[in-house]
Amino acid sequence: MLLKDYPFIADENIPPLVVSFLRSIGTDVFDIKEEGMASTSDASIIELAIDKARVILTQDSDFGTLFFKKNIRPIGIIYIRPGHVRSTDLIKLLTILLEKELDVKVPFIIVAELMPDKVKVRVREM
Repeated sequence: MLLKDYPFIADENIPPLVVSFLRSIGTDVFDIKEEGMASTSDASIIELAIDKARVILTQDSDFGTLFFKKNIRPIGIIYIRPGHVRSTDLIKLLTILLEKELDVKVPFIIVAELMPDKVKVRVREM
């Protein structure tokens, strides 16, 4: 399935402007902040993602730690590096990432980083 076709859960560190952008391009987004779930533990967000069959979109590296060390497997995680990226840069990165037409197999982790002239993407399927 193509990455752009998965529904997402936006972690609390994903700005509202980015959530609005994703929805404007047709992405189904469950926003942790909008649902009054700020400060929910990462493990609980993963369980919610599993229950709702959604990909986690985050700037928090702890999700990868849970994925690899605790063997907790949501459908997928998109981890944006280096963290605390401005909304406009996040939108640029996600636009490029979703246009790549990545066909990913679950479970997966995508690490994406906006470079000056491209988006660096690493996909790890388990």
